[in-house]
Amino acid sequence: MSSTMVDDQHVVIDASASCSKEHQLECDTQYQDHCSYYKLVHTEQLGRHLVANCDISAGTSILIDHPLVVGPSVWAKLVCLGCNDAIDPLTVYVCSKCLWPLCSEKCENSVIHKPECEILSKDSTESRWGHPMDLTQESPLYDLIIVIRCLLLRSQNPQAWKLLETMVSHSEKRMSNKLDPHHKGTVEFIKRHLVKDDFERNEISHVRGVIYSNAIAYSRKSRVRLRALYPVHSMINHSCLPNLHLSITDDGSMQVRATVDIKKNEMLTDTYTGTVVPFWERQNILNDTYYFTCNCLLCIDPTELGSYFSSHRCLKCPGFFMCPKIINNEINVLCNNCNDSKTLTNIKQDLDKWETRLKLIDIFGKSSPHEVEMEIK
Repeated sequence: MSSTMVDDQHVVIDASASCSKEHQLECDTQYQDHCSYYKLVHTEQLGRHLVANCDISAGTSILIDHPLVVGPSVWAKLVCLGCNDAIDPLTVYVCSKCLWPLCSEKCENSVIHKPECEILSKDSTESRWGHPMDLTQESPLYDLIIVIRCLLLRSQNPQAWKLLETMVSHSEKRMSNKLDPHHKGTVEFIKRHLVKDDFERNEISHVRGVIYSNAIAYSRKSRVRLRALYPVHSMINHSCLPNLHLSITDDGSMQVRATVDIKKNEMLTDTYTGTVVPFWERQNILNDTYYFTCNCLLCIDPTELGSYFSSHRCLKCPGFFMCPKIINNEINVLCNNCNDSKTLTNIKQDLDKWETRLKLIDIFGKSSPHEVEMEIK
């Protein structure tokens, strides 16, 4: 783990991410050895989050974060549970105990796989990897792995387990959320068939909720998709106009850089949705997955700071159908010039149609940018 909590305000991080010497002289002497670019604060409205501990210039590397745990993505093709890398279906090695795919006998005995192997070996259901399965297809069974690895932290790394217990999970909402029926199903499966009396349902639900609220997906050079929990990043709040950029190396280390100049005490932000997603899709993702509505500067402005990124062009005049403040598919959206109206459903259907046309253009090609432009018009 790359960081250790000193108290509610200061965090110890890698020396490579410490503040300048000038700032360290200004910092409280009690924390001079642990001074960092950020500090942890808590407010009633935003909860626990990170803010800048000093003025930060654009491009500055703020921190290096290392994962508490790494595992395959929800739907993944063959991933070795011993080294978290891709497996060739033609040379797959099957674990002699739990029957899960590995890349070699060496990985069967790896420190990563051996503890989870004991748990996976308890599975006697038909969902086990041992029954006939098309190894070339993606499997939802990989969703179990990172949950099990997190549960194992309780005995393997008590400090990491305590940190995981403090992370946001929304587990109660997820257990009753009809939009995520897999949450309750996964919790029940792990409880009944794998861990049984070793863990309570609320512990399993909390862990899976933590993963879906905080885990970051990334790809290795082999193109295998993984998810990881990062202790410091989990305390960074969302904005559709983030001031941070994340990059993850092949070994899972995360580097966080400032994308703009950041003032002291300004909140540090990342995007949970991506930056090229329409307003209503961003809000739906945030509401359905993270259980909040975003009120950042981009979202409260119908023009999205003059970009009109999510505003549908009116075909009757040069105006735009502006972003609705309330996300409702049947709400009428008005053109800002001629007051023509359309429902959000109509706008989405129009956009889907044009996205399909653009994809066809990508597939079959056009001889010039002008032809593409004429197609859109």
